[in-house]
Amino acid sequence: MRRRDVIVSAGAATFMAAGAAWALSGPDYAKRSERLRAPRSPNGPRDLNYLVHYATLAANGHNSQPWRFSLTGNRISILPDLSRTTPVVDPDNHHLYASLGCAAENLMLAAEASGSAPSLNFHTAGDGAIQIDLAPASAATSPVFQAIPRRQSTKSVYDGRPASLAVLRTLEAAAKIAVCRAILISDKPGMEHVLDLIVAANAKQVGNPAFVKELQQWLRFNAASAVEKVDGLYSGCSGNPSLPSWMGNVVFPRVFTVEAESEKCIAQVRSSSGLAIWHYPEGRFVYGIFKVRNVQYDL
Repeated sequence: MRRRDVIVSAGAATFMAAGAAWALSGPDYAKRSERLRAPRSPNGPRDLNYLVHYATLAANGHNSQPWRFSLTGNRISILPDLSRTTPVVDPDNHHLYASLGCAAENLMLAAEASGSAPSLNFHTAGDGAIQIDLAPASAATSPVFQAIPRRQSTKSVYDGRPASLAVLRTLEAAAKIAVCRAILISDKPGMEHVLDLIVAANAKQVGNPAFVKELQQWLRFNAASAVEKVDGLYSGCSGNPSLPSWMGNVVFPRVFTVEAESEKCIAQVRSSSGLAIWHYPEGRFVYGIFKVRNVQYDL
C-alpha cells in the first residue's frame, strides 16, 4: 500500500472508532423501549393516556406517528397530523390513513380491556377523522390485545427454519376477513419468483434520490436521537451501527445503494420461512416475511 493509502485508511478507522465510542455513551435504548412497551393498567374506562399508549404502539409508515388524539365526553377522535406526511413514498396519504386505522384498532382493543364497548365511524369532512364512541361494558381482554406490546418489525436475517403446516394454517385463518385474504408462499421456487419482483421494486425505489432524501429525514442514527425524538427509524433496530447524527448523515447516502439494499432483500427472503401477501379487493397488495421464533410469529 502507498503511504497515502495507509494514512487514509487509518484516518477512516479512527473516524469510525470515534463515532462508535460516542454512540456507546448514549442512553440505553433497550431499557427505554422496554419501558415504552410495558403493559399498563387503566384509571377507569375512559383513560385517554392509557388508550393512546396502546394506540401509538400500532404499525405506521417510517414510524412517523402521523396522528393526534382528543377526548370529548365518551368520544375519542383520531385526526391525521399532516405535518408528518411522507409525500415521496406515500403521495396519496394511503399509508398515513392506514396508520390511523391501525391506531384505531389498537385503541378499541385497549378500550375493551378497560371496560368499554367501542364503536367506530370515519368522517370524510376536511382531512378526515376517526371517531370512536365508548359505551359502558364488562372488561374483556383478548389475546390480540395482549400481543400489542410484542408486535415487531424486523429487518434482520432469519434463521431459515421452515414453518409447520399448523402455523401456516393458523396465519391464514387469522387473516381471513371480509376485506382481505392472505396468500402464503413457502415453496422455494415461488419465493424466488416473488423475490425477483421485490428486488426490481426495491431497485426502483432506492434509485430515486427523492425517496432516499425523505427516508434520511426519518432515520435516527443513535440511541440519543431516537430517545429524544421518540419517532423515526432507529438504525440499531436494522442491524446498523450507531453513529453521531452528523456522521450518519454523511455516511448514509454513500452506503444506502441499490446493490446493498438488494443484497439485504435477497438475504432476508432466502433465510425466511416464507412470504405472506395480503390481498385487498381494491387491488392493493402488501407483502411480509414470516418466521418462527419459539411461539412468536413476526409478520
